[in-house]
Amino acid sequence: METIFSLVTKPINQNVAIIRISGPETFDIVKEIIPNWEPQQNKVVLQRVSDKEGKFLDEILVLSFVAPNSFTGENVVELQTHGNNILVSKFISILSEKGARQSLPGEFSKQAFENGKIDLSQSVAINTLINSNNEMLVEQSTKSLSGEQTNFINGFISDLSEIISRMQVAIDYPENTDLPKYSVQGIKQLIIERILDAEKVIEQSNKLIKVSKGVSIAIVGVPNAGKSTLLNAISKEDRAIVSDIAGTTRDVVEQQLYLNGIKVTLQDTAGVRTNTNDEIEAIGIEKTKDYAEKADIILLVVDGNEDVATQEEIFKDILMKENVIRVASKSLDINGYLTINAKDGKIENLIEEIESYIKFKLSPDTEEPLLISKSQSTESEEIISSLNEAKKMLEEGHPEDIVMFELENALVYAGNIIGKTIDQEYMTNLFANFCIGK
Repeated sequence: METIFSLVTKPINQNVAIIRISGPETFDIVKEIIPNWEPQQNKVVLQRVSDKEGKFLDEILVLSFVAPNSFTGENVVELQTHGNNILVSKFISILSEKGARQSLPGEFSKQAFENGKIDLSQSVAINTLINSNNEMLVEQSTKSLSGEQTNFINGFISDLSEIISRMQVAIDYPENTDLPKYSVQGIKQLIIERILDAEKVIEQSNKLIKVSKGVSIAIVGVPNAGKSTLLNAISKEDRAIVSDIAGTTRDVVEQQLYLNGIKVTLQDTAGVRTNTNDEIEAIGIEKTKDYAEKADIILLVVDGNEDVATQEEIFKDILMKENVIRVASKSLDINGYLTINAKDGKIENLIEEIESYIKFKLSPDTEEPLLISKSQSTESEEIISSLNEAKKMLEEGHPEDIVMFELENALVYAGNIIGKTIDQEYMTNLFANFCIGK
């Protein structure tokens, strides 16, 4: 394993810069730079550093971690220097001259994974935790980092292993297949249960992954219904142009904000009416329909001073959708609509309705550990595919050894989520532990 280093703080002038070094040659390299330094586990020491000509560079803090008691499992040193970019560049040049290599993205986590300090799901969690702006995804990432997801997947692997072991018993000892535990029907029932478990996880995980990318809210209505005023009221700034002239908004105006830790993109769309001779307005109307079709939530704004039935007729297709929140502006009360006064900023009831919809319709509703990346979700879909194929084969009366192939595939896909190697050695040990007479 190579010795690597990286600047782990931003490459800007700042109070402090931190350079992390990890690998088998870490302590030797640091000793060459600071001859009187000795590594001490989890201890910070103040050291003076000079360049190769003996010229003073900086007075720095040196924090050391002795393998295997470090994040990577290697000897690790963190150099905390003053955060001037010119000074930092000198330290980086010195480390390169001494034989350390600039790390690749994620390479410290890779060292930790290869040394068994974390599994694959935890490495994914670290990256997600660093980069996510979504509160729910951060919460799930911390669950994964603490090992909850690993324990959940290991439990699923254990369940699959039990099914495979029973299948192997049925192959080796066909006289036992009249027992419910080893019968085709009994094994098929276990497979069905695992399919249901996996489908539930994927459904909830896909909700998490989708909502973590943000929620789109299209504001639609007739011209001059108050859509732009509503966007400005929700975002609390004058993002959209507001006027009394119908059709002011010709293109979609977007504004991003956060509601309860979830990124929301408001889309103020062009007003829709039945007929228009304006070519540009017609293009805007088509864009409105397209944005409404793709939106997670649609705010249908009606003008309370105009005939509501006529407006509803224009938006009859949109009103059939389940993700519509009906909003009435310029009105005291309209049955079935939330009454707001966006001009005066009185939209609390609408904000509560939006937050409630996101929480109960778009967000996961389980406390179980969930998958936090698309690649993990893809592996789980492969699990379901293999289990469904195994179930189908059992129903069609295929030989057990062919069914076993699909079950073993499902086991491999489950192992991939946490980086657990499911190979022939694993299968041999599995059968030795579970099978009768083995």
